[in-house]
Amino acid sequence: MPQERTGVATLKGNPITLVGPELKKGDKAPDFTLNKSLTETVTLADLPAKSS
Repeated sequence: MPQERTGVATLKGNPITLVGPELKKGDKAPDFTLNKSLTETVTLADLPAKSS
């Protein structure tokens, strides 16, 4: 079961639950999928590479 973290972030002043481990600065971003809109998603592979 994915790790749920409550009370660590808000959206428009309302608390939200984050799913997954906390990332620290310098950690490699895990693969993910986000809903950009009702019909469009974004994944890590869609973003430009960033060098450290």
